[in-house]
Amino acid sequence: MSIEKEFYEWAAELNHRVYREWKSNYPDWRPGFRVLYGSPILKPTLAIISLNPSGGEDRFKELSRYESGDFSQYRDAPYCGAQSLRSDGTRSPMSGKIQHLFGSHVEMLYYATVAFHVCFFRSRKWPEIPTPTKQKMKQFCFPIVKEITEKFQPRSILVIGFDTCGYLERILGSFTGKTPTDRNMGHRLIEESIWESEWGTVPIFAVVHLTGARPPPSNEERRIIRDGFHEWVMKHEPV
Repeated sequence: MSIEKEFYEWAAELNHRVYREWKSNYPDWRPGFRVLYGSPILKPTLAIISLNPSGGEDRFKELSRYESGDFSQYRDAPYCGAQSLRSDGTRSPMSGKIQHLFGSHVEMLYYATVAFHVCFFRSRKWPEIPTPTKQKMKQFCFPIVKEITEKFQPRSILVIGFDTCGYLERILGSFTGKTPTDRNMGHRLIEESIWESEWGTVPIFAVVHLTGARPPPSNEERRIIRDGFHEWVMKHEPV
């Protein structure tokens, strides 16, 4: 079996596994879930890891496929392909922010990037999920997030949101060598660190949540984030 076929079969099994959990324990959670964004890639240049998928039940596009027994993974580019579109044909807010962040490096999204969340269950806002439900969801998702990360073996990781970063450290282990850049009103805007994985040193670039931060990043802060990200990409680009 080719590596590509193996990865797509594994991704389909992941979708099936999370569907069974949703169907058994959260059938009334109509926004549903989303596991992987885009095509599964072995040893991608970059993994984008965010908090949880956004939107209501209109974004649960895969439900009819899953209910028919089709758990296959889309061949798509994360935050760029057809799956990033909302029901009215517009791009989701996060897709627009990610594409703006990547700028001239947007081709990475098509050929060298995988994307997923630390919690697979969708909501319009993270606090919208009741705390007891959220705890159960995290208990289910976190071991799978570790499995996904170890399966992909990314060469670098972009983390969206510092809540995400905290959860990811619980899942993967401590990040070291932290270099933060703060917002004018305090709190972090950017933080660079590293994670010593089983397959080598993985650079981490964590940023304030691009759509959920309060207050939202200003134009100047978005410029700082983008410039810092581009410098980081160039510094860690595979030779």
